[in-house]
Amino acid sequence: MPFVPAKFEEIKEQTRWKPEIDEEYYSLGRDGSVMNDDWVGISVDHDRFEIGNCFQTEDEAERVKEYLKALAVVRGDAT
Repeated sequence: MPFVPAKFEEIKEQTRWKPEIDEEYYSLGRDGSVMNDDWVGISVDHDRFEIGNCFQTEDEAERVKEYLKALAVVRGDAT
């Protein structure tokens, strides 16, 4: 077995919230607006989840939006 650091030997069970079928979730649109949608299990739902753009509450989505805006300022690419 190749060298694997101890902290990576045990893969923990997923702890990130993921909607069930027909459950409402929130995401950020391409213009930064907070959108709500129902999880139906199509590719766009999975794509949003995979990149971390799937939130249980509108407030959580708003907080991530503000974080991303602050990150843009720190990186120097805010308009």
